[in-house]
Amino acid sequence: MPKRQARLKTQPTSRNKVFLFVLLTLIIDMMGVGLIWPILPKLIEQLIGTTISDASSYYGWAVTGYALMQFIFSPLIGALSDRFGRRLVLLMSLFALSLDYLVMAVVPTFTLLFIMRLLSGIFGATFSTAYACIADITPAKDRAGAFGKLGAAFGLGFILGPLLGGILGEID
Repeated sequence: MPKRQARLKTQPTSRNKVFLFVLLTLIIDMMGVGLIWPILPKLIEQLIGTTISDASSYYGWAVTGYALMQFIFSPLIGALSDRFGRRLVLLMSLFALSLDYLVMAVVPTFTLLFIMRLLSGIFGATFSTAYACIADITPAKDRAGAFGKLGAAFGLGFILGPLLGGILGEID
């Protein structure tokens, strides 16, 4: 029996746990994308010691670098998950993102912030892995609904990230 078919025959409770893990991972990844948006312009302004209008071009570079790393590394992260397992890759990505965001909280220079944003893009490029994991564990007849729930998790993370970033940005 091929490996993929064996995965589809997992117990429903096990499938539910995996599905919940993937949903939470996507929410966390998307929160990480949006968490920094409300504070990034002011942070860049402070790091480079200039006006907010001058900081906007740096902001553009940071956002573009993040997106470019996601675009480049998403297929690689997906291939790694094929080879080493979806769960391991998702866990390692979450761990690396956690460290990355802790470092970004205390960066002293824009250069270091930019490098950390590039790393965030690399470690956050787990969407293909998340979708592949759900395809592995979900019967074909239920995949459309499962992918819809992933889309909802994606959107929820996009909503919660900037909200939380704005609230935390007001604190410090």
